[in-house]
Amino acid sequence: MKEDKLIRGDAKLKKLPEDRQREIWDKLSTKGETLKSVCTWLADDGLRVSRQTLSEFASWYSLRLTFKEHEGDSLNFMEFARKELPQMSEAKIQRLGNQYFQLQAIKKRDPVLFLDFSTAKHKAEMDQKNFKQRERELVMKQRRVELLEKKLQEAEDRQARLNDAVKKAKEGGLSAEALKEIEAAAKIL
Repeated sequence: MKEDKLIRGDAKLKKLPEDRQREIWDKLSTKGETLKSVCTWLADDGLRVSRQTLSEFASWYSLRLTFKEHEGDSLNFMEFARKELPQMSEAKIQRLGNQYFQLQAIKKRDPVLFLDFSTAKHKAEMDQKNFKQRERELVMKQRRVELLEKKLQEAEDRQARLNDAVKKAKEGGLSAEALKEIEAAAKIL
């Protein structure tokens, strides 16, 4: 899952490399450390952040770790289901994995995690529907282009026949055959 996809441009800590984020988390989790002491530690490294920013980062990172843990559990569960129930469709295994993930969130009484997952799941479903709709629109547009190209070719062919008829008429006078070709071409246009 891509839970950190929409990081604000001014979210300094969320844009740091993963290993640096982990370092900050570990420092925050160390017994005796406070938001103030970790802010000072970061400032000594050249990264000035407020206690509020650090607190928001801690909440975000904690949620992110929980997501990863539950996601790993869900993936293990899905792998188990694939092995034990090979006749089950992949779509059903995915649904079971999602439900397992949600049950984990409910079990841990984590409404934020449950809501975040449900929102992400809904967004993914909508993105997939939008993608399929765009694909259908592209197929329709391609078909429209093909039809227009066919009509253009037919019109160019009629124009060429008409030009030939006009040329014959100019070269030898108007024969009955030439007049019929001109009439036929004119009716087609």
